[in-house]
Amino acid sequence: MSPSAISEYLSQVAPVPFSPTFRLGAALTEMLSGHLDLGLLDIRVNDGEEPVYRPHRDSFDLDDKQSVNFDSMSVVEVPGMEGDVAAVAWVLHHEYEGALPTGALVKGLRLRAGNIQVGDHALLEDLFPEPRFNAWSVGEVHVIDRRIVPNGRRDHFEQNAHFNNMVNHLAPTARDIARRCRTSSVRRKLEREFELHAQSVAQTIGVITQGSVSRAERERLALSAEQSLLQMSKVVGKQLIADTAKERTERIDTLRGQLSEAMHDGVTVSSPLMRLPEAQREIYQNFFELVYECSTNRVAAKALIDRILMRIVQ
Repeated sequence: MSPSAISEYLSQVAPVPFSPTFRLGAALTEMLSGHLDLGLLDIRVNDGEEPVYRPHRDSFDLDDKQSVNFDSMSVVEVPGMEGDVAAVAWVLHHEYEGALPTGALVKGLRLRAGNIQVGDHALLEDLFPEPRFNAWSVGEVHVIDRRIVPNGRRDHFEQNAHFNNMVNHLAPTARDIARRCRTSSVRRKLEREFELHAQSVAQTIGVITQGSVSRAERERLALSAEQSLLQMSKVVGKQLIADTAKERTERIDTLRGQLSEAMHDGVTVSSPLMRLPEAQREIYQNFFELVYECSTNRVAAKALIDRILMRIVQ
């Protein structure tokens, strides 16, 4: 038998303490001790110098060399059917950048009774709007109500009204985790979109600076770069990345200045229209004025014109 495999199993299932290196461990232990007797054991495999600890740490590395950092936690008391506390749940929050690997030994919202794990990490995945989000989460539900009883195999609980009540009250916690997962996913998508456009603009400026293309092609490239800069500005306006808006706006201004310098026209533009010939620009401007005058919804009119501006170069 493998000592490491036994240690990993016991660290997840047995009533052992959190590692002293886990920053949130002391607060979790204190909170849980107010609700139940943790019955912590000192377990050593093959007379090891260090006892078996719970697998939770402040951070750990993923296979792709990214890291997961636990920076905060949420605690939820689950009410019983008679007004008492049926269970207490805690969730560790991190960047929510994807599913955690099984090898981390912490993924999933898990159930414990008597401070001993019941079932595996997937026991509550049906509680989530999308079951995959369970694998993004790290947390535990400690059952306190003695009427919520593990079955004989301890791979699940007896299905009764008290268990169903507990699961129903845990649904908002699962929805909150799912919301955090989706928000993180959308934010990363916006950040990637911004970076892709920034790289495109930088590459275009490099081509223009090289001086190896005709004036007409330089104008076309500049117009394409302005389209990308406009898209970057739209991304910056999203609320999800408002905390980095100033930094990103400065980056847009820098790229726009570099484009103007590369074109040697001394014109810092804020719209693809300013790269068009004057006669063509006036046609678009007159048309856009008509759109605003005839529209009953200025927001919808602006959105339409933004889409037109981003298609001008195509």
